[in-house]
Amino acid sequence: MHALYCGECAYSLKRLPYIGRCPECGGRYNAHPLKMEGIFLPQNMELPIAEICMLAVGLLISGSFIGNSITASDSGQRFIGILVLILSVMFAYHGWTKFAKYLRFRHLIKQIEAAEDE
Repeated sequence: MHALYCGECAYSLKRLPYIGRCPECGGRYNAHPLKMEGIFLPQNMELPIAEICMLAVGLLISGSFIGNSITASDSGQRFIGILVLILSVMFAYHGWTKFAKYLRFRHLIKQIEAAEDE
């Protein structure tokens, strides 16, 4: 069995059965080659810059629409501002989940590297 790590806590599953629970965190895993559930899979994880930029642009545009709609009594512009704000919140959620996944990936990599150095 190759070096396998828990997808939740990066605990080494090397000498454990193919299917079971992580003794460290209790997370379920299945290390059969066709399943690979609950297993940390190293990948090329990059900082989600595009999502962060889309979030910033969406917030600026919606803020502009809402700011202009407050000074003017145009309900159409206010409606568009609210729609763009809803879209920017969706982008924010998407960007945050990507960023949180990136941070979790970096944390697991550091745990694995520290365990391998021991």
